[in-house]
Amino acid sequence: MPNTMSTAAAQKPPRDLACAECGGTFACTGDVQCWCGAEPYRLRMTDIDAQRDCLCPACLRRLAAAQQAATVPTPSGSS
Repeated sequence: MPNTMSTAAAQKPPRDLACAECGGTFACTGDVQCWCGAEPYRLRMTDIDAQRDCLCPACLRRLAAAQQAATVPTPSGSS
């Protein structure tokens, strides 16, 4: 028997969340279609981070860039 559920009915509506970093609101679908799934950034999660909720796009990008900059070694001899 074919699946009669439409694609639109199968998708759940996005939730409005408050960013755990800045408090700004943004939409989250909580699945692979969410905006964050397309982001090239990945943050290392610590125990403290695991207790927080999602980040807005701007904060995710800013924190990921800061984390990446902190882990990039500087060339020897530079200050």
